[in-house]
Amino acid sequence: MPEGRTIAIVSNVGSAGVLAVDACTDLGLTVHRPHGLTSRRLRTLVPGTGATGGPVDTTAPVPAETVRQCLELLAADDEVDAMILLVLVLVLVLVLVLVLVLATAATGDLVTAIQQADIHIPAGRGRPRPARIRPSAAVRSESGADPAYGYPEAAATAIARTARYGAWRIQPRGHVPNFPDVGTENARTLMRVPPRDGRQRLDAARTDQPIGSIRSAPLLHGYRGQSAADLGALRDLLLRASRLADDLPEVTELDLNPSLPPAQRAHAVIYTANYGEAGAINELGRADGLPTAVSGHNTDWWWGPGNPRATTVVVVAPGDAPGYKDYLSRFFTSVQTVATLSNPAGIRNQEWDGHVYLCTGPKSPWAQLWPLLRRYS
Repeated sequence: MPEGRTIAIVSNVGSAGVLAVDACTDLGLTVHRPHGLTSRRLRTLVPGTGATGGPVDTTAPVPAETVRQCLELLAADDEVDAMILLVLVLVLVLVLVLVLVLATAATGDLVTAIQQADIHIPAGRGRPRPARIRPSAAVRSESGADPAYGYPEAAATAIARTARYGAWRIQPRGHVPNFPDVGTENARTLMRVPPRDGRQRLDAARTDQPIGSIRSAPLLHGYRGQSAADLGALRDLLLRASRLADDLPEVTELDLNPSLPPAQRAHAVIYTANYGEAGAINELGRADGLPTAVSGHNTDWWWGPGNPRATTVVVVAPGDAPGYKDYLSRFFTSVQTVATLSNPAGIRNQEWDGHVYLCTGPKSPWAQLWPLLRRYS
């Protein structure tokens, strides 16, 4: 695990280095700026058209041997906790004992040069001994292929998570963070796993106990005019999850995504803040049976509101739309944030940190609200 958050970035493609720098900065990592002896030695290796101030840009024409020497030089710098290397289609992340490989191909000479690089990030201050470096997904370790990523942003996300984990690992053992808004004992009651002997499986008579143990339980019975939750469905869900955990002991974690009951789904529409989101949902969600998404943005508004008698509207809004929940509250009595948008590649695009809202209780019929939602931009 890296002891710090200082990342050296080496690339022979300047734009790729810029992408990596932006991603690292957004994730709270510090980009290494070579100085002193490291900087002077780099200047003897990198052509004048390149850059040595961090990120290091070797330029594309440099031979593989030069790339190897740059790697070894930066790895020997005591200030470097981890390294990201981007070389044409080959991207490596070297994190002390963690090696993350981005992309799947490179020239044979380059792979060979990186394999031969003597990269040992100094272990001082209690760091573990670095592992042997695997330079490409094409190079197999004893346990299989190294992880592969297609984008510098994904590599930066992985290394940031590793750094956070490393920081947690060095905390004194036995320290449990204090969360004042969490009922610790109630949480333990809810999450405690009984012995898997078939006799401790949750039964119908005991489902109310874990439901009532959480602090937010009163909200299930109705809140500020909201109708009560379907406790019968929740009890059924707990029973099913308990049976699954008992029958399949290999399941250690379960992610249950919220969904609308069938009766509510029949009177629901998907509405997006811009036409791009509507197009994406309609193109990619068709195979999952999602209804056609509608939008009031630009000419998409002319396609109409979908179900004119809808009473539930699932709204998707991008991350660059602050205050959108307040905007929706002008049209609905209830607006709940049910999801936050991201993407597997970790690319912080327009949709990043956007939200999905569940809107119910329209203040006017949905067909009458539609003209008010028209927006040109």
